[in-house]
Amino acid sequence: MNEKDLEHAWFYQTSPEDALTGAIAIEEGSCISPLPWPSMALEYGYAPTPDEYYSRLYNSACEAAQKSASNLTKTPDRQISHAIRTMDDYSRIENELTARLSEWMGDYTGISQDLQTSIETIATNSDHSHFDAHILSLHNQLASLSDKREKLAHFIESEMPRIAPNLTQMAGPLLAARLISIAGGLEKLAKKPSGTLQVLGAENALFAHLRGRATSPKHGVIYTHEYISKTHPSLRGNVARAFSGKLSIAARIDYYSGTLNPEVHSGLLTKIDQIRSRGGSK
Repeated sequence: MNEKDLEHAWFYQTSPEDALTGAIAIEEGSCISPLPWPSMALEYGYAPTPDEYYSRLYNSACEAAQKSASNLTKTPDRQISHAIRTMDDYSRIENELTARLSEWMGDYTGISQDLQTSIETIATNSDHSHFDAHILSLHNQLASLSDKREKLAHFIESEMPRIAPNLTQMAGPLLAARLISIAGGLEKLAKKPSGTLQVLGAENALFAHLRGRATSPKHGVIYTHEYISKTHPSLRGNVARAFSGKLSIAARIDYYSGTLNPEVHSGLLTKIDQIRSRGGSK
């Protein structure tokens, strides 16, 4: 058995009972070409039989996979994905509860007035009913949700320039985070073609189109950006294509280098100006 070949083996200088050490060797090791590892392991004394070798290889490989998955979920882009989804959940719940509270207040007071005025009336009323406490409690919970949502938004806005500087400069921190979240991470976003990025968030409309039930969507979540929403409807498709193309480039730069390149954003602004000029819309 060649000693130099043995040094490339994942089981070299590894305890047979220590799956974690074997996992580290599997992650960090490399070899130019495959070698007869099972027979080498038996000759080296790592395992008494081929079955035992494969059993220990399986345990170490599982440990390596778990370690890799754990590291992946702790990356900043994965954490920011959780943050933006939580913020959106806060917004959805806040909207639903606000509608519920408004309906409750309308029936309870029988007076057509804004929600805040109704709450202030109940809070200052000395003659409280047993319903008042529950109404005020719901209002306080809404205020708490709003505060948590705003704090998460501030957190995302502070973190995104470090995680994806080019995407953040171009799309804004919240939309950039939302794109990363929908794509499943910065790496996956960077590897998507611009046409796919353009319709991210419009999956239901896209599936309806593929079934022949609707026209093809021109844009997904990127519609929320003013570059598209403030463009004349007849030009939005062109602007969306230009925007998604530059966003795709920005995502790749962020993933592979992480260095801010202002020229990408300035190129987008020039392109949008050209589109709007040709369409007679600024």
